Amino acid sequence: MPRKLQRFTEQIREGRKRQQRQVDQGIRQ
Repeated sequence: MPRKLQRFTEQIREGRKRQQRQVDQGIRQ
């Protein structure tokens, strides 16, 4: 697996984690 592709997938995972956190916070509020 090329390093660029690996970094790209990591960024996508981080973005999804952030979105999930925002959704959780929105539900709590």
